[in-house]
Amino acid sequence: MIPLALIFGIFPSSFDGPAASAVAAHPQKKENIQKNVVWSDNSLRTPKKGARVYIIGDFLYWSANEDGLDFAYKAKGQPGQLPLTDVKIKPFDCEWKPGFRVGLGYRLPHDSWEARGYVTQFRTTNHLKQNADSMEFIEPNFGGLGGSTQGYMEVDGSWHLKYTLLDIELTRSFIASKALAISPFLSARGAWIHQTTHMKFSGPQSLDIDEKVHYRAGGLRLGSDLNFYLMKYFCFFAEGSASLLSGRFEDETQVEKDKDTLFSGKAKPQRLCANCELRAGAKGTIPLYRKEAFLTLGLTYDMSLWFFQSQLLGFLSAPNAIQVQTQQGNLTLQGITLTTRLDF
Repeated sequence: MIPLALIFGIFPSSFDGPAASAVAAHPQKKENIQKNVVWSDNSLRTPKKGARVYIIGDFLYWSANEDGLDFAYKAKGQPGQLPLTDVKIKPFDCEWKPGFRVGLGYRLPHDSWEARGYVTQFRTTNHLKQNADSMEFIEPNFGGLGGSTQGYMEVDGSWHLKYTLLDIELTRSFIASKALAISPFLSARGAWIHQTTHMKFSGPQSLDIDEKVHYRAGGLRLGSDLNFYLMKYFCFFAEGSASLLSGRFEDETQVEKDKDTLFSGKAKPQRLCANCELRAGAKGTIPLYRKEAFLTLGLTYDMSLWFFQSQLLGFLSAPNAIQVQTQQGNLTLQGITLTTRLDF
């Protein structure tokens, strides 16, 4: 009996089939196929079969700050009189805190469409603590309301932010070139932005300021992703978007001096609010279980800007008050995001 190894050695093409014969006849064919692969095609990084579902889970390490929260200043001189020297506005210290984003998506069967929904939540507290040295004094930075003829010796404050977003999004990927993919998206967005501010001035007299601002809104968000692939499973990533939301502010402010109420009131204005967001970074994809699942990991720097979120100084303004005016309060969130996505 002729050994099988000898048969395979003598007649290799008869067992390998036409494809093997073609590759044997053209040794550079495989290399040319690799060169012609369009790296920006998302089908290279999604399972051919399966539930067409993916999970989103992001870790946020962000900070937040808001204009218009410069409620105190330190200076040398006589409180309420000029000249004043060495005047310094005392802002809140910026804290870095963790947050998260979780969601679920579905890859539609046709034309690279995707539908997804996700929730973003972030909480932080910024603090302010200052003491006046010899020949110095501290005053509230909103003019005649709450001012002291002797000045204050200490200020202790906190600003707490609770930030929650809900996005329901529809997107489609387009191949712009071998390396570049563009994915415009449209989403419905809900926003819940809750702020709590407390300021306490201490000295010969005391002054307490408490404010709560709750903003609830809904609207539309429009933007696009850009993915530039250096290879099949690695790309640089950028995203820009803008949203316009309609919602209601609920303001509640109370000012007490020596435990007596100076000012107390509420307001519920209806406002349009604009928001702009930018993200940039890199991400890579890992095939799992013989390409039956794909895990994508990314690292981005995010920035989100919300216009006209500070309401306190406008609420406290009065025609007869001497006010040190500050700019309108825009809320800015920024930081690093570790992104994960599991397709299966």
